[in-house]
Amino acid sequence: NVAELAAALNELGLAARGSPDALSVHPTAAAAVAGAGFVQESVPERLPLKHALYREIEGALDAGAVVASSASG
Repeated sequence: NVAELAAALNELGLAARGSPDALSVHPTAAAAVAGAGFVQESVPERLPLKHALYREIEGALDAGAVVASSASG
């Protein structure tokens, strides 16, 4: 629920300039990236998991979308 997410961000001090209206929740990763110009992927460094995520979102990405990946270690 967006209201709960917004409250948690406020409690952590991470929403000083943000707005709950800018948050949205989606049932799938593909639905979350549809129409996005920039996607930040931050799943754990487990290749099968990353590959599954990319398979899921690939068809939903706009042609010019940028997908950035966070890597750890």
